[in-house]
This record gives sequence, C-alpha cells and structure tokens, in this order.
Amino acid sequence: MFRVVAATIAMLWSSVAAAADQPRYVAAPAWVKSAAIPPSRGTSGASTEILLYDGQSRFGLESDEYYAETAVRIVTPEALAAAGSISLSWNPETETLSIHRIAIIRGGKTIDLLDGGRNVTVIRRERQLELSTLDGRLTATVQPQGLQVGDVVDMALTLERRDPVFKGRSQAMAYVRFAGTAGRIRLRELWPDSKPIAWRGSPGLPQPVISKTGDINELLIDQENIDAPIPPARAPARFNDVGLLEVSDFKTWSEVSALMAPLYATASSLPPGSPLHAEIAKIRAASGDAKTRSEAALRLVQDQVHYVFLGMNSGGYVPAGADVTWSRRFGDCKGKTALLLALLRELGVEAEPALVNTTEGDALNQRLPMLAFDHVFVRAVIQGRVYWLDGTRSGDRDLDDILIPDFHWVLPVQPQSAKLEKLQPKPLTLPAFESLKQIDASTGYDNPAKAQVSHTFRGDLAIVWNTALSALGPADRDRRLKEYWREQMPWLEPHVVAAVYEDKPRVVQLTATGEGKLDWTENGDVRDYDIADSSLGFNSSFKREPGPFADAPISVPFPSFNKRVVTIRLPGNGGGFRLRGPLNVDTTVAGRHFVRTSKMEGPLVTMSAQEEGIAPEFPYSEGEAASATLRQLASLNVYVRGQGGRATAALPD
Repeated sequence: MFRVVAATIAMLWSSVAAAADQPRYVAAPAWVKSAAIPPSRGTSGASTEILLYDGQSRFGLESDEYYAETAVRIVTPEALAAAGSISLSWNPETETLSIHRIAIIRGGKTIDLLDGGRNVTVIRRERQLELSTLDGRLTATVQPQGLQVGDVVDMALTLERRDPVFKGRSQAMAYVRFAGTAGRIRLRELWPDSKPIAWRGSPGLPQPVISKTGDINELLIDQENIDAPIPPARAPARFNDVGLLEVSDFKTWSEVSALMAPLYATASSLPPGSPLHAEIAKIRAASGDAKTRSEAALRLVQDQVHYVFLGMNSGGYVPAGADVTWSRRFGDCKGKTALLLALLRELGVEAEPALVNTTEGDALNQRLPMLAFDHVFVRAVIQGRVYWLDGTRSGDRDLDDILIPDFHWVLPVQPQSAKLEKLQPKPLTLPAFESLKQIDASTGYDNPAKAQVSHTFRGDLAIVWNTALSALGPADRDRRLKEYWREQMPWLEPHVVAAVYEDKPRVVQLTATGEGKLDWTENGDVRDYDIADSSLGFNSSFKREPGPFADAPISVPFPSFNKRVVTIRLPGNGGGFRLRGPLNVDTTVAGRHFVRTSKMEGPLVTMSAQEEGIAPEFPYSEGEAASATLRQLASLNVYVRGQGGRATAALPD
C-alpha cells in the first residue's frame, strides 16, 4: 500500500512518463487545487482507510504534468509493516519527480517526514531483474519513523513528462481501483483549446463535470464516500474497464501507428557493411522457398538472441537497431522485431511490425486511440497467407505450427491508414494434451497391474517441457520424470521412464512403464474401479455479485483441447465384470464440447474422454443451467464393477 505514490500514480495515470536523477522538493504547482482531507469514518474491518485519493493532470503543448495526493489512515497493527517503507519510482530520462509532501497527521498535528529531502534516499534498482527486465528507473525511499496505529500518512507529488517519442501528444488512463470505501476521490484534468483532448468514462465512474475558464478546459470528478466498482468475475477482458477514465489527443489508431512507423523503419535498416548480410546470404543459399527462408530467419532471432527488456535510453518505445541487437546477442520484443524485419525484408518477404496489448487486448477496439501496447511482433505475408512471427518466443520451427495468438486486436505499424485488425484464433485440430494409459490387470484384484502410459504435449506446452527437461542431467531428468508419474498416478511405481521431443511439429511425449495395485474399492461382494480419467465437467458457480456488467458473458479458455484414453485388460475373459455410469456422453455446455465413449469387448475395457473449447465465451444467461450440468458431469465417472471376495485373484470366464 505504501510503496506509494508511484503505485498510486500508476493507478491514476498509467502512461505517465526533463529528466532529473534527483527529486525536487517544492510546493505543488500553481495550477493544482488543494483538496481537504475528509475525517475518518471509523473502522470498517480493513487494515487501512483511504481518506483522500486526488489525481490532477495538466496537458500542455511541450509537456504533461501529473499531480497525485493520497491520505491513508493506519487502522491495524498489521498495516504498519506495509507502511514501513515508502517508495517512489520515476524514469529519469523522461520524467521529473517533484515531491511536495510526505507527512504524518496525528491528533491534528503534521509531522514532516522529508526534512527538505534529507530523509530521502535515491537508489537505482532493477525491480524485475529476475524477469530479464532493465527499465533504468530510479526509486526514492523514505522510512517513516515513529508511525503508529491511527496515524494518517499524507503524500503528494507531481510527475512531469517530456517524452520525445510522443511528439507533443498526450494520453492518460485513470482507474478508480482501491479496497473498500474511499472518503473522497477526485480526478481533475486540464487542457487548452489548442490541444483538443477527447475523453471517455466507463461504467462505474461518476459522471464528470465539464467546464471552461478562458481557453482552459476542465474535466472534474469529485465524489465522497465512494465504493470502487468491481469488474465482473470470469468475464472477458473488455468488461474489466469499470471505473476507467481515458483522455487522449490521438484522433485515430492510424495516428498511433504512424508515430511508431519511422522508428521501426530506421531500426530495421541494414547498412552495406552489416554483419547480418552474411547470415542472410546463408539463409538465401540454403533454400529458395520463402516459407523455409522465413523459418530460418525466425529461428536465428529466437535461438541466437536471448530476451532482455530494455526500458532505458529511450527504450520504452524506441527499438534498438537490428545490428545493435545482433551484436549484443540480446534484445527485447522491439529489438527482436526490428532484427526479424531486417532479415525478412532482405529475403524478399513482406513483413511489418504489429502492436498488441497482451493483457487488455479484448478491450482495445472500444478504447480511445492511444499508445497502449506492451508487446510487438511481426506480421508477415508469405505465399498469400498471414503469419504472426514472434522473436521473443522459442522453438517455432514450422510456420504452419504457429497458432494465431489470442491477443484479440493488433495494430499494424504503417506510415498511414493503419487500422486495428481482429485476431481470431481457430479451434485446435489436435489435442494440446493427450493421455494414453494401457493397464493389464488380468492377474486379479489383489495382484500388481502392469501399465504402459504416455502423456503427449503439443505446441507451447511441448516447448515448456523440453526447456525444463533439457536443463537437467540424465540422473536428475530420470528422477524428475518418475516424480511426475507418481504425482499423476499414485498407485503406479514407474520402472522405466523417457521423454522424446520433436520440433517439427512441436511435440513432447513422456512415457513410463511400471506396475502397482489398482485402487479397487470393496462393497460387500462386489469390487469397483473408478476410471478417474473418465471425469468430465467440474464444480463451479458462474453467479456474480451485483455491479457494472454483472450480466457480461462468461469467458472460456480458447482454443483448448485435451483427450484421455484408458484401456484395461481384466481377469479371465472379462466374465463377471461390467461397466457402470453414463458410458457415452456427447454434449456442449459452457462453451465446451464434452465427448466420452466407453465399451467392453471381452476382457478389454476402452474409455475415451475429451474436452474441447469451441468458443471464447458464452452468455451469462446460460450460466446457472451450465453450472448445474457441469456439476452433474463431474459426479458421473465410469466404473468397472466385478464380483468376487477379498482374496479373489481372478474371475472365471
């Protein structure tokens, strides 16, 4: 909570970005209107109480300023630990941080925690180094001494952004997101007539008041005792936009794309002496087929340049040059995209960058145009077909094996006339996960059954497994695989295990051979064996609490496809045995298609069950009935029932 106002600003203005490597300690700017801190409403069970949440912005022709103040009361001793360190983060290349106030309010008195900046320590630490992220941000830290339960921590700062990439454009997004009830929320936005700003408020946000003083326009939201709107559970991402205020002076998505186009044109250009020309010559000489050449170029970028996000030295939006990324042998999505573009274009392949938002892409087409993307990859057209090539991935060997990504919307980077393009993944033709279990229980209930089992993973799951297993030595690899099978089938003791990987197509198959006693349950003079892999459905409720978009569709994993097959050889010729439960199921519910077939031929039982996601969502109105059907499916497995006493080794034919 108190790794603060940077976090608070991030909630208020997600695109905040001249530069200074030390904070300034000054009074709030003259354009800021101070807000009174409301009194406490008493305890409500939460560890902290938000009294004031104030965000004000002024959009100018040369820079944008973002002011934020928070006043939070410490309610419980548990909150003191979170308040023990205050951290403010900024980008010294494009932002100036001005700290106006960090203080404790106690009993009507104000206790200064800044001491003119002498109590502030500025450090540079890469907060996500374990994620291969270098952003170059600085952090100002304050340790609030003497903090007590009942104190109010009051903090105010301003960030000024001058980012040359934006060329004077302004944009911001403010989410009203917090726990519980806030005493007062205020959002205030100012812009001159010469900078036409569009704004959009989503459901759950109080209606703004628009006014004007001279040539300055003002948007104001000011409300007391406000509950933060809660996004609907299990809804597509586009319905998460509750309590959201957007402002932007981009008129079209084409303007956003055109801003990025020259950056990638420059970064993907190769000078005559580039060492990449030698690599391109090798690829060209190996094959004359455009698809094969593209596969080789993608493999070069994925395999020989490892991923590191670079957010400093204008790296937040500006890609490193192809030659630079190649010489470093590391790069982020921007640098890898520029490198791949350079290779493909020299090989005569039509290609361009494409921007996506990996977390909120589903909502992009209803947003105001703005630079709100967190990933870039390549849109290539090869032999009349569009392929999406991502240099930050690994193991892509066959272009036809690359699925359409589920980012929903993509913005091609073009000098003019670019539009959002809908990404529509297709259903899987083969299971992403497939299980095959062959069990020989012919020697009787109480004797060990022999088993040959395999799990097949396709696509990205195969890459994950291959990466993990490749890092292990033979002994550790064998140990890990045996542990895996014991986790999957606790009754089985695996004797021989193996894993085989193929990269075209991407498939890894884990196998085991072993034996163990099946979990037959005894009920009087009958024995039952639950074929656990026959399970379909799951226990779930799709009901939602009241709130914005409460009737939004329910999201479904898509595309998805898994299949499980079990064969069991029974004692004798299967005499005295039968199958019970719903043997055959073929139903579509909750955006999923469930199929199960079961049969017994002589001593051989065969059960096959599969689940396939066939749509990315289904109507909320179907949720209650779907939940009941799914629970029923989950409770009805297939069982093998046999007759016999406690010591029966085999049944007669």
